[in-house]
Amino acid sequence: MDKDLEILDPISTKTEIDVILGFVRESSIEAVISLVALDPTVNNAEDAQKEMHSVIVDALSANIRYTDIVGYLGNNQFMFVLLGCSKADAHVAVSRIHARVSERLSNYAPGTTISFGYSNIGDTEYNSLLANLQQALLLAHRQGKSVAASTN
Repeated sequence: MDKDLEILDPISTKTEIDVILGFVRESSIEAVISLVALDPTVNNAEDAQKEMHSVIVDALSANIRYTDIVGYLGNNQFMFVLLGCSKADAHVAVSRIHARVSERLSNYAPGTTISFGYSNIGDTEYNSLLANLQQALLLAHRQGKSVAASTN
């Protein structure tokens, strides 16, 4: 547990994702995972960044179900998993959460933007999934500020 953010720390997040990957493989449950990061133009002053992290975590937690998961991956990147979210509903669900987090973040620090990369969880392993999410996040950053993008 990350003591400052009160969410899963990077090691616990990886463990939880591995558990979810196994669960998805063994069941017929669909799930979507999203990688979340401030857009590169954000001032990286440590105190401001810590406060923005808290705003991001609070906004993510407020906009997902209690059965969904929020974690910290390190390097100023967060993730959330929407259990039971289908591929067909992924874009709408992630876009809704993105809009709410963006709104809350812009109320705290006007001009600050955040992008999401997301993917459906399928029959894959952690490293492949993370690489796919990193590609989606890079795609979001390249498309402009405050974007939710997928490589699916």
